[in-house]
Amino acid sequence: MEKRRTIGINDAPSKKTIQKDLANVRKCLFEVSEACNLRCRYCIFSGKFIDRREHTKRIMGWKIAKKSFDFFCNWIIRNENMHINPYVGSLGFYGGEPLTNFSLIQDIVEYSKRQVSIKSKKFPFKFNYDITTNGLLLNEEKISYLIDNGFRIVLSIDGPAPIHEKNKGKGTFDVLMNIIKYIHAKYPLYYKRNIGFSVVYVRDTDLLKIRDFFSQKIFEDAKKISFGRVVTNFSSLKYPEEGLNENKAYELIKESKRRGKKLNKIEEAIIREYFRLSWNTLIYKNESNYGAFCNLGSKTMYFGTDGNIHGCEKVGKSFIIGNIYKGIYLDKLLKLANEWREKTKFCGNCKVQSMCIACLATTGIENKIKLSGLCSELKRNFEEKVSEYIEYEKI
Repeated sequence: MEKRRTIGINDAPSKKTIQKDLANVRKCLFEVSEACNLRCRYCIFSGKFIDRREHTKRIMGWKIAKKSFDFFCNWIIRNENMHINPYVGSLGFYGGEPLTNFSLIQDIVEYSKRQVSIKSKKFPFKFNYDITTNGLLLNEEKISYLIDNGFRIVLSIDGPAPIHEKNKGKGTFDVLMNIIKYIHAKYPLYYKRNIGFSVVYVRDTDLLKIRDFFSQKIFEDAKKISFGRVVTNFSSLKYPEEGLNENKAYELIKESKRRGKKLNKIEEAIIREYFRLSWNTLIYKNESNYGAFCNLGSKTMYFGTDGNIHGCEKVGKSFIIGNIYKGIYLDKLLKLANEWREKTKFCGNCKVQSMCIACLATTGIENKIKLSGLCSELKRNFEEKVSEYIEYEKI
């Protein structure tokens, strides 16, 4: 009889192993605002997604913010024997649009500096700062503050004006481009080291135009460009299965590589999304999944405006893992880990197990784990792309 292999979790989880995982958390993410100045048509908070909140005018107050930061720091310090010192973490700001509550961001940053100065005498640690924003509320004063404090800034822009404004609304493109040009011109070194762009691709827009637009020097000079198709799982969103000029864009990028041309940042990002494969995942075979399940809260603790703690900004609202006044719900996390272990106990024999992206963000819905749809999609992608990918990498 063939050996049964598990995926994601090999040993039976316990509260102790989960607590140890969570002791290594590196990111404290504040949902500083549920409000947003845009209504992007693909937004997970649009009301079109199951198990997601909708836009509100609620913002995080100082009492919740302070308690959230203190909770995170105390959690790290209390479990210091479980992780490596010195501790370097990240404070992130999320929304909604986080800049709708910019004064709170400033308060959190200044408070964190004071606390690090006090606490690091006994326990060495520090934080970096990052923010994801649509950028429209940025001005010289806010930009200066973010730069002075070393923020990593991710700006959301989806392509040239017709595409960007189709996704995000009229009048948004020129405002954002002027801000990008300002940062690029005034802070060129900072721009190269700390500015990134998040590009969301909707398959009723022109991928070739997106590729051409982001091939401009101003975007090539940035730290990073991330690119991804709209995720429609657990939503009412419907888009074509193939975008305008999609195959042409892919072929042009592959042809560039055949000719020995170095791909630029957007081309690299597009081709990664196209294949969703890599040599590492093709050759890696182990007793557990290469990059799927993580205990919620082991990478990120996401603090909501109401003081509830989520394990990740990408996971549905039903998967609350704690509260700043009640602590971490280890019993709930243990139940989830055991359910995952049971549902994936035969996955180690799957031909795509090493490239599986199944996690609670991609399969969790209303406190339940639903794997079947994603499994079929991953297997289909593997069968369609693996031979082509191997040929592509041989070029």
